[in-house]
Amino acid sequence: MTSPAPLPVAAHRGLLPSLLLLLTVFGPISMDLYLPALPALTSELDAATSVAQLTITACLLGLAAGQLVAGPLSDRYGRRGILVIGVGAVLNQGFMYAATFAYLAGATYVLQEIYGLTPLQYAAAFGLNSVGFMLFGFLAGRTAELWSLRGTLAAGVALTGLGSAGLLVAGLAPMPLWVIIVSLFALAGGVAVTSPPATTLALVGYPQIAGTASSLLGTVRFGFGAVSAPLVGLAGAASILPLGLVTVTATVLAGLATLLVVAPRRTSATPPMPAGEPRILENTH
Repeated sequence: MTSPAPLPVAAHRGLLPSLLLLLTVFGPISMDLYLPALPALTSELDAATSVAQLTITACLLGLAAGQLVAGPLSDRYGRRGILVIGVGAVLNQGFMYAATFAYLAGATYVLQEIYGLTPLQYAAAFGLNSVGFMLFGFLAGRTAELWSLRGTLAAGVALTGLGSAGLLVAGLAPMPLWVIIVSLFALAGGVAVTSPPATTLALVGYPQIAGTASSLLGTVRFGFGAVSAPLVGLAGAASILPLGLVTVTATVLAGLATLLVVAPRRTSATPPMPAGEPRILENTH
């Protein structure tokens, strides 16, 4: 009796992207299903807005700590630690995700408490931004590959800045709902644009410890987000201004970190390439 033939290697490779996509959504979906109920939770428990938002912080801290464990384990126990991993790119992602999780923590109150959306309507608006996040992330990956990693990163920060500025303006003067929706869409889309190039720039030099390196990057992302999430609720749920201030501040700091990545390094000469060695990653400059 003959055993069934194994699946071709090409078939395994075709399934891998889908499997990785499913794995990446477990962390975000743990909050996405919960956020529409956050205002109701605040009301039922008679808690301050910033205190209720600490539940998001707890979730993010769990995600951050888990990556510190999973990354080194994926590198087969006890490999050497990372001293420097694309510091500017890592900081950029820390501040970008600080803006993202400030948006996640504050938007539910802004759209439901201030603009009167129902939980279902808020979920629809949030779904629109999620689609935008995926679309912009896909396009950013292609753009970074075909054009420039650093240029794509800078463009993403600029787009996030536009969205953050829109939220700040809405906090200073009354604005219609569509301004808030567009601003949140731009913020989420901009963060998605920065993710592929920043990840590449942070990890490209460390293939032997990719698991540990990516876990550090993930820890910075969720750790910064855990700090920013409760800040947007310090003034209560009746104002958009804290959300605008936190996201603008985070984006400005992300822009400063980006300068460490995109600024030309005129003081250091490019090392000579050995004969016959192809030059790679030209689009990273």
